[in-house]
Amino acid sequence: MASKPSGGHKESKSITPATAARTETVSLTDIDTQDRTYRITTRNQIEDLLDTIPSLGLLHPPVLIENTSGYGIVCGFRRIAACRQLGWRMLSARIHAAAQDRFQIAQLAIADNSLQRPLNLIEASRALNLLMDTCPDRHRLEKAALVIVAAGTSPAAAFP
Repeated sequence: MASKPSGGHKESKSITPATAARTETVSLTDIDTQDRTYRITTRNQIEDLLDTIPSLGLLHPPVLIENTSGYGIVCGFRRIAACRQLGWRMLSARIHAAAQDRFQIAQLAIADNSLQRPLNLIEASRALNLLMDTCPDRHRLEKAALVIVAAGTSPAAAFP
């Protein structure tokens, strides 16, 4: 269903909002940590999470997508690793259906990372590659890529 143009600009077709995800408690054994399709971050350390999760809980639930082996991780690779190391068996997560638009899921993964901190050059490259792998058309790809560039690292941060 196409949106009505506003302000003289054509709008793209509406997409299923990220809120279409359901919240469930899932077993950590059902989460495929080997599938790194949506991984953006270069950070692997979880010590900071090992300190905060036991005292504050899991403040931001991971985002998962259904797949043939259970669930793939969209956002929350470090959080899931920390919960496993803490001995958790179950956790609350936001689940997207397997049929969800992969381009939208990619944008969700990128947003989750870039809203926490500026993406470094490797993360920005991963984000752009993920968009290229999932994008249905060039116009949407260009628009999404501009958002990454605008929100990404500044030249001063990239080249100190």
